[in-house]
Amino acid sequence: NAEYMGKRSTLVDDSIEHRLANLTTLQTVIAGRKEELEYIKRLHAGGVYWMNVVGITKDDLLRGLYDKSEKDKPKKAQTCIGRIEDWFFLGVTLAPLLELPDSSQFVRALAQSIEEFEYAIANPASQSLKFLLRESNVQMMVDPSEPVRPKVRFNGSQPAFLYMESFSLPCDLDPFEVMFSLCDVLSDMYSRFDSDDCSASVLYDAVLKLDQRIKKHVLSYLVRDLEVLASSIMATQLASLDTVFAFGEQFRIDDAK
Repeated sequence: NAEYMGKRSTLVDDSIEHRLANLTTLQTVIAGRKEELEYIKRLHAGGVYWMNVVGITKDDLLRGLYDKSEKDKPKKAQTCIGRIEDWFFLGVTLAPLLELPDSSQFVRALAQSIEEFEYAIANPASQSLKFLLRESNVQMMVDPSEPVRPKVRFNGSQPAFLYMESFSLPCDLDPFEVMFSLCDVLSDMYSRFDSDDCSASVLYDAVLKLDQRIKKHVLSYLVRDLEVLASSIMATQLASLDTVFAFGEQFRIDDAK
């Protein structure tokens, strides 16, 4: 019995150490993502130097990321303007989930929401309310120890979303307001991950997967387009300097006697 109790104690200690390690990793991820989201908000407020190198204004963002003429291009060739509506609905979908008190239910609902979001953007027709057969008052009754395995439900051939919001918009969205709101929602979401409950292996793995999907569907697009914009601004500024220097060469004062 003493030997069994010793082994049991070791297993418990190992579990605690493992969860502490998970929590440390989560806190590193959370801090990094929240810092990125805050930076994106400040960038959209205008007057921030991208990577402390190139100054980017709100007009630059409108021209480089949110030019409405880009909507005429295929979605894959569009800048961030083609994803503003997607990001709006992502924020609208995730915001109510922040009220869920239980960490397990919260993470599982997030995973289900992102799964539905990915289906919606891959199948644009499903974003229209008339194509949705939404299941109401459905709770995901799952054993907390079960792995997080979200999947889109169907009613016949039509998707039946548990969380994904989609409806007709009466007017164009302000991309800056969408980004401010989405960054706030995502920042609050990451804050909820900083808990002992999320350090348990089942939720820990799900949170890391959620982080990668948020990076894929939001942050990666922003960083890509911002880098292109910054390169364009820098090239323009360098060309202007070349013009100034070339002009100056014509009027160089020669001090030689």
